[in-house]
Amino acid sequence: MHIFLSLLLLLQPLSASQRVPLYIAGSLNANPALLKEIRLLNERENRVSYQFYFDKKTQWDITWNEENRTLTVTFSNTAKDRFKDQMVLAPSYIDKAILAHSKSLQYRLELVLNKEVMPAPFSSSGSGDSLLLSLQKLRIEEPLALHQILKDNAPANAHVSRNYRPKVSGNFAEPKRNHFLIYRSTEVESGVHAFKFRTRQEGALGYGFRIHKDVVAQRILFASGGQDGVKMGMSTVSSMASRHNALLGINGSFFLNGGDPLGLVIQDSSLVSSPLMGRACFGLLEDGTAFVGHATYQASLITETGSIEIEGINQEGTAFGSTLFTHEFGKPSYAKGEAFHILIRNNVVDLVSQEPLLIPKDGVVVTLPARSYPFLNRLTRGKRAEVRVELPAPWDKMRWAMGGGPRLVSNHSIISDMEVEGFPQNFISTLAPRSGIGVDDSGNLILAVIDGRQEGSRGMNLIQFAECMKALGSKEAINLDGGGSTALWFDGMIVNSPSDGQERRVANSILLKARET
Repeated sequence: MHIFLSLLLLLQPLSASQRVPLYIAGSLNANPALLKEIRLLNERENRVSYQFYFDKKTQWDITWNEENRTLTVTFSNTAKDRFKDQMVLAPSYIDKAILAHSKSLQYRLELVLNKEVMPAPFSSSGSGDSLLLSLQKLRIEEPLALHQILKDNAPANAHVSRNYRPKVSGNFAEPKRNHFLIYRSTEVESGVHAFKFRTRQEGALGYGFRIHKDVVAQRILFASGGQDGVKMGMSTVSSMASRHNALLGINGSFFLNGGDPLGLVIQDSSLVSSPLMGRACFGLLEDGTAFVGHATYQASLITETGSIEIEGINQEGTAFGSTLFTHEFGKPSYAKGEAFHILIRNNVVDLVSQEPLLIPKDGVVVTLPARSYPFLNRLTRGKRAEVRVELPAPWDKMRWAMGGGPRLVSNHSIISDMEVEGFPQNFISTLAPRSGIGVDDSGNLILAVIDGRQEGSRGMNLIQFAECMKALGSKEAINLDGGGSTALWFDGMIVNSPSDGQERRVANSILLKARET
């Protein structure tokens, strides 16, 4: 084991020009790299940087210990000369320093940072004849109550409840492509953490929640915008959260006018809307286990004269073809052009009409274009007719599921080819507000939003958002409806700043119900 001879320097308030009065013991072997200069770059935007210059290529390793707030840089094959003379301290950033040198020509620099300082993004190892090391002051000042963490530097029309006074923790997450800059989190209750972050590129501002898997299993709810037992409709996230006594919530899937969701929706084990083929979906089993993938389904109407494929469930977007409507649709059956509307109760035809029909709780309506199925005009009341719907595993076991897209992260890897899900390139590349849902290695849920189309936060394109979700710890993640629909709600108030200036009514949301008291 190499023995390091070290001296601890407890920093007193120093001017930028003062040098470190430090003696380092050690020995020098042949041909090590020699330090030429350590340059302290001017402080700018709450940041200070150290530039190390050497006379030849050297190697280094960098580690950050959050618990003792120590940033350690170890230089290999490097002489000790000039470090003690060249090191210029910035006392508003560094609390104390340790310098050490070993006989094996390793030089170690340990910087214990002040509590409001974090290292800027860095590579854990590298080599070269120069190294840039930066320290960043957090924009959030103590004391860090929840509303301060979530709302620091937020636009005036965003707000958050001040009812919570939780314990606070802060940490730094380093993204692979240097998008992630500052991350602060606080525990709002056991198993639920709120967080806020700002990115380096484009200066995007984001908020979110990390929810423990056990809490997800007990209290998650995928809510619809409909009311009075109808699952189709439109409401704000705030309205849905208040209606279901939720602690927090985020907007959900894409939708058509009127609240018709685009893609899969499963609510409390009931299939409300069929998946769009090729689009990513997010689902949760009864025990809170999350699953991300591409769902498929098969549905058919079986009559005495044959079987007919059903192309959509509760979706006006498929109204040119065969569509199954249930009571959750909340409106009369719908079809474009001349069509048959077949009301079925208990596997028996109750009514065949060429006009839209109200959908009873104890029945369904299947609409079929008349030109495609002319023989159905002979389908009369009392005839046998059965609707069969099948979802493959694991979607057939989901208690909650929602379509979105595109898929952002798969097995920790960013999905770069997002057009395969049918999204146009301009949708992928445009900076916009974003909403997303992910799951980490432990099965915990990650909900995140990005503000956009406003001063201080222009938004993200989907590649950037994928990088963000990965940096937040997502093993798997998908994109949800964004733009003016993006909304994150907590304890009675909207946390982020909707780009429309106010909340937009949306088709559904993902909620975490409040604890029962």
